[in-house]
Amino acid sequence: MIMKTATTFSRATKGGLTGRLARIFAGLGLMMLAAGASASAQLPTHELPGLKPPAAREPVAPIMSDKSHYSEYWEQIFLMDDGTLFTSQFTIANFPFSKHRGLMLSTLVWPDGKTVVIKNGRSRKGWDYDAVNHQLKIYQHTLKPTEDGYALHLHNTAAEARMDFQPMAEPLTFLKWEAGKSDYGVTYYAPEATAKVSWRPGPEIDGPGDDGPWMALGSGTGFGVHVIQTDSLENMFSSWMRALPLGKTDGDRPVFNWMVKPGGKAVAQLSLIDSKGQLITLTDVQFDADKDGNVWHVRAKGNGVALKGAYRLEKSVDTFALGDHLTAIEKMAAGTLAQLKRQRYQASYDFTLSRKGHKTALKGRALAEILKLDAGKETVSKKRRIRR
Repeated sequence: MIMKTATTFSRATKGGLTGRLARIFAGLGLMMLAAGASASAQLPTHELPGLKPPAAREPVAPIMSDKSHYSEYWEQIFLMDDGTLFTSQFTIANFPFSKHRGLMLSTLVWPDGKTVVIKNGRSRKGWDYDAVNHQLKIYQHTLKPTEDGYALHLHNTAAEARMDFQPMAEPLTFLKWEAGKSDYGVTYYAPEATAKVSWRPGPEIDGPGDDGPWMALGSGTGFGVHVIQTDSLENMFSSWMRALPLGKTDGDRPVFNWMVKPGGKAVAQLSLIDSKGQLITLTDVQFDADKDGNVWHVRAKGNGVALKGAYRLEKSVDTFALGDHLTAIEKMAAGTLAQLKRQRYQASYDFTLSRKGHKTALKGRALAEILKLDAGKETVSKKRRIRR
């Protein structure tokens, strides 16, 4: 099948200043989600050690803040065994002329670069949160917890996609959000998960639509993250580097976050997912990168555990600079956000874990991401240590 790139907008996002702002925010979503043409490295079929999920997962419930800078999203990123990248983001945000607007953006990128984009935006009347079933629905796109994990269903004229994903680890909070006490929150509600995905093309990309057969994309691994902000993004960070595990590995799997705040202060966290899906957090973290930034050296210790080693960025998945996709008027409306740049890589990690006098090698694959708000400033500091 020959597919052409498809992007679907709702009528409400096409025209006027509100439409331009919606497109700016959609561009931010693309930064978080869009995949490049080179996501082709294959990962082995995996059977991760399981964490039996509780009967009910965390509800996908937006906080609905009235603050002008409020935005909140649930982002899912999964790399399938054949190299296909499937991403989705459900967002609620305030715009100057559209409070609590709902946006959904998803991409399917095959190893040969063929891409399908599923995207819709709706005003507050066009989306719903069902508190009984804990389901977030934006237009015809839904995300909800299930007994075994989460279910995602996307559907418009571009394509229809379904994904069931099961967390293999308990939720991990990087930045804790509390109403009235903090302006930012980052929680990996599924820091490691397995998924099965199927899809069918819609008439917008010359597919049969609802009458067509479902095509399986097979299994994959990835993660889900929930981010809240009620202040401007430029006050949240100048750079954010993170790496999450992919595919089958023996032993503990690391989750790494290094966020540099305005002024140079860093907030860091390294957690290990053990064989039961439980988390071990190391509170004393040191980080530095080599000259070209392709090797991240990490040391961490805490809770009777010490870790030393490195991530190696091996294959670029995507590089996206928001300013390159905005008109002059949109850059003025976006302000500092126009400087936002994201780079995503397939990576490997090689660590030595020390525990109770015993040393264990931890090796595996990871998805690494670098997000910079001002690409013109140096954001990776050498020999930094953070205690939390």
